[in-house]
Amino acid sequence: MRLWALVMSLGVLACGVAAPSTLAAPPPTLTGEQFDTSLFTIPPVANYPSSYNCSTSFDDGVITTIVRFDASGSTPSQPGGPSSYPGTFRETGSLTLRGMPGDLAPELIAASAEFTISSSSGQVTGTKRLAAPVRVEDARVHCEEGLVYSLNAVFDLPYNATVTTPDGVFRDRGVAHLDFFDQSPGLGAPTDYSETFTSELSAPEQQHSVLFGKRVPGGSWSAMSANTKRASPFVFYFPGTVRRIHAYIDGNGATSGSQLVRAVLYRRDPRTGGPGAYVARSFEFTVPAGMSARWVPFWLAPPATLQPGVYWLGLQSAGQHGIARYAWDSVANARRFNVDVDSDGPSDPFGTSFADDQQMSIFAFGTY
Repeated sequence: MRLWALVMSLGVLACGVAAPSTLAAPPPTLTGEQFDTSLFTIPPVANYPSSYNCSTSFDDGVITTIVRFDASGSTPSQPGGPSSYPGTFRETGSLTLRGMPGDLAPELIAASAEFTISSSSGQVTGTKRLAAPVRVEDARVHCEEGLVYSLNAVFDLPYNATVTTPDGVFRDRGVAHLDFFDQSPGLGAPTDYSETFTSELSAPEQQHSVLFGKRVPGGSWSAMSANTKRASPFVFYFPGTVRRIHAYIDGNGATSGSQLVRAVLYRRDPRTGGPGAYVARSFEFTVPAGMSARWVPFWLAPPATLQPGVYWLGLQSAGQHGIARYAWDSVANARRFNVDVDSDGPSDPFGTSFADDQQMSIFAFGTY
């Protein structure tokens, strides 16, 4: 009964403000994702693509070879069913192998890669790093004049990723099985770069990590005035800790310059229903002119531990005018804004403000 009363009271508090979204569930895992470029072939040596190159060094008879690659392809349907993120991918990275001449099992001492999957069901970006050196069985690497003449490597890489879906931004981590196979380009042999993810969104900090807010970018844009703060209200249903605030921002308000922006968090004023007492602010982020639209993460220092209630998430912009823009959708009485000089931080309380119908594309990220 107490829980039901709490939910009902929060519903009353939310009257007149933006309707909250339901709590976000973790997105589909990346299990079964596969990158595959086996359909591509390498042209003759004279036209060897820049997607593969290498360098070799010798030290006391030990050969160290660095192979750099830039691969792209598709994430097709898998034998176990369709891919969670069907679409295209691109991955760039490097492998560093060390061994004796003629060694069929050199040591992989470093491996790193950055990847992007673009699909209709969400965009996935992330990085992968080798946790510890491993022996790579039957890996023959011949590097001559910067060209990779032979490489055969199969290994597993732990990885961390950021998964962006229509429900928000989530963290992911797991293991990628990498099959990297290359043969003499002079023979026109096929290049096979395939990769399969095995990951699970099971760690406690990954569950329901988008706490509250608007998780889908709005269809309209507004440039941020100098020394101004603006915020939109959202309902928070369960106790938790906000560690970051994400806002959908670009730099297309001007063709030159940059603008400093920080995120702010305020409690609801019980008397007016608008933003009241100050809770937290983030580090500042520099938005350069021309920056493409993206979910910008603003880290709170320190994190803010909140009880259920209505909170106002917002942005404060610095002295430059109209460079950074935020996305929004029209929702009745969904924004308050006022003048607030950036150099001395956000005011406490929020202060007298103006109202309009711009619900900002902004959400809180953290843990329950």
